[in-house]
Amino acid sequence: MVYALEELDCSNHFQDIIDLITYSRTEAQEHAINIFYDQSFFIDDEDIILAKRKLDKTNLQQTRPYIYDRLNDFL
Repeated sequence: MVYALEELDCSNHFQDIIDLITYSRTEAQEHAINIFYDQSFFIDDEDIILAKRKLDKTNLQQTRPYIYDRLNDFL
């Protein structure tokens, strides 16, 4: 499912993509990260703060450091 999103305009779905990264399994996380790097998003400071809070609540830094680092770099 997430793979298909790479071909769609997700510019208004920033928090949804964050949720896919923070709450999905490995393959979905990788496709969701690609969406961030391949598309433009309409976000504000509040979106960034909320995304960082979601990221901090995960254990991605220990379990998926590559995903954690890519998302953290994006934010």
